[in-house]
Amino acid sequence: MGMSAAQLAFFAVLVTFMPATAGRDAQGSTKPLFTNFSTNMLCVGGPFVAMASVQPQELVVVRIGRNGIEGPERVRLNYDDVYGMKCMWDRVELLVRATGSDHFSRLPFTIRDNAIQQGQPHDIDYSISRKGPAPPEIEDFHEIPMLLKQTRGDWYVNILGVPSRRVYELHFVKTERISRNSLNTRFTVDLLEEGADRKVTKSVPLVRETRFEGGD
Repeated sequence: MGMSAAQLAFFAVLVTFMPATAGRDAQGSTKPLFTNFSTNMLCVGGPFVAMASVQPQELVVVRIGRNGIEGPERVRLNYDDVYGMKCMWDRVELLVRATGSDHFSRLPFTIRDNAIQQGQPHDIDYSISRKGPAPPEIEDFHEIPMLLKQTRGDWYVNILGVPSRRVYELHFVKTERISRNSLNTRFTVDLLEEGADRKVTKSVPLVRETRFEGGD
């Protein structure tokens, strides 16, 4: 299942969607950041990749600087749960809920050159217990996680604004295999560094997830 025209247009605001190209795979030597990535929360703003995890609850940011791909930075999240995320040029926002609260909050992070600065949460005027129609402000946080959940196949996404002559992109692969009454889904994401000839010089595994649903 691919992206619709409307979905692709939204996704292109953050990143540039590119078809898969043969001969670009490279073996990475490090362990993946996530082997359980059920949130599907991953986005790109400027020269960084941001991912949200619920076990443990944290924001993970991988920057791309003048010297290439940097090590992951982790920020613990002291909230009951994380429900969505979105990226802007130098900013990440999470949709969170504080323990015992009946409303969601927008939790902003500014991605600076040498620090990740957490801002003050902004409450959203919406009652969780009443379960009324969610306002657009909340739905915006679910757009990218839903795209990653629905899209299948092998695709690349450019990372823009990198202060280097090298090229960086994300390589996504998502496959499904149905066997009798079970569904086997495999989802991988790699952060690639490429030279001017577009040959991969470095591959950093971000996600390696295999999920089974049902049973034979």
